[in-house]
This record gives sequence, structure tokens and C-alpha cells, in this order.
Amino acid sequence: MSERTGFLFPCPQCGASLHDRARYCGHCGVSIALWDFTWSLRRSIGGAVAGGVGWVLGSTFLRLTLPGADLSLPHPLFLTVAGLFLGMAGGLMERSSSRVWRGLFTGGAAGLSFGTAARFLARGASPDALFVLHVAVWALFGMAIGFSVGRLKGWETVGGFLWGSLAGALAWNFSVAMAVQFPEPGWSTARGVEFLSGAILGALLWGGVAISGRFGRRRWINLLSFMGRRGGVK
Repeated sequence: MSERTGFLFPCPQCGASLHDRARYCGHCGVSIALWDFTWSLRRSIGGAVAGGVGWVLGSTFLRLTLPGADLSLPHPLFLTVAGLFLGMAGGLMERSSSRVWRGLFTGGAAGLSFGTAARFLARGASPDALFVLHVAVWALFGMAIGFSVGRLKGWETVGGFLWGSLAGALAWNFSVAMAVQFPEPGWSTARGVEFLSGAILGALLWGGVAISGRFGRRRWINLLSFMGRRGGVK
């Protein structure tokens, strides 16, 4: 390993060894920056679909199981179903059965545990406190997802926490705005709002985890390269 080339990392498409500052793969010609962008975008789209479906099915399951349940409060049944779908999105995008099962377990367990705690804390809470609680739940959920799927645990975990909190805040505000706009929605309108709420959350959460991981990988490689050059690595 020479002082000029620094540390190596594999091409994300063909696996060939690339230098730390490479912009293109000399073997297959793929643009590294473009690959990182499309890789993150695919996970964001997958998260949007999984989040939307999970949100609709979670809300439907809660209504059928507990008629009259207050859907504005975090509920472990809803969060478990939504968590199962959100958790497996990354594995489906990578076509990895092991990651699908890991995501199912992580998403379901996180939804059940955080939902149970949030349900207890939500008793008698004000609307502002409910907003903070929703943000906290999805921040912790994003942190759990980032840790379970990440190769650089620190970057994906922190990214999942930050992007999960943003996703929870935007999904909550969207749901509240639609409830004001459509006080008595029809069936299709209500399901559409539910799907879009989950899609917003899933897209931001998974896109944020993916971006954090890619950004972290490049920063870590550059740091190693800098340390190697300073140390006179040959």
C-alpha cells in the first residue's frame, strides 16, 4: 500500500479494490458518488412503501382488535405491526433473507417495547407532550434500525436517531394537518392519509440511515488514509 494510494475499499458494484479518493471504478466504470446516491434513494423508496403499508395495516389491525381505540396515542399493537414492515425494508432492498429476519425481529421488538412504554407515558399527556412522545418513539426506533443494519454502527445508529426524530415530527404534523383538513374523511381518504403518513416516516428514516452509513464510510476511509499518510505507511 503506497503513500499515494492510501487505503482501499471495495467497489459497491463489482467488488474491485478502489483507492480511497477514487471517484469511478476502473473495472466496471461505476460512479462511486452516483452509486451512493442511488443506493440511498432505493432504501428511501423501499422505506416509504414499507412505512405506508405498515401504517395502514397497523391502524387497521388496531381498529379491528380494539374498536374505539384512540389512534392519536402511541399503541404497542400499531407500532409492532408498523415496526415489522419498516424493519424488513432494508433486507428486501438488498434481497437478503438474513437481513429481512433481523429487521423483522428488530422492528417488531422495538415497536412493541417502545409502544408499551409510550402508551404508559401518554396517559393524561397534553398535545405538546404527545408530539414529543411520538418524536422520541420514532427516534429510538430509528436508532434500533440503524444499529441492526449498519456496518458502521456508530454512524447508522446516530443517523437513525436523528432522522427518526425528524421523520416522527413530520409524520405527526402531517397527520394532524390532515385531521384538521378532513375532519370526517371517507374510507379512501383516511387510508390515503395513513399511507402517506407512514411513507413520509419510512422514507426519511431509511433514507437517513442509508445516507449516514455512506457518509460515515467515506469519512472513515478518509480518516484512515490521512492517518496512514501521516504515519508514513508504505
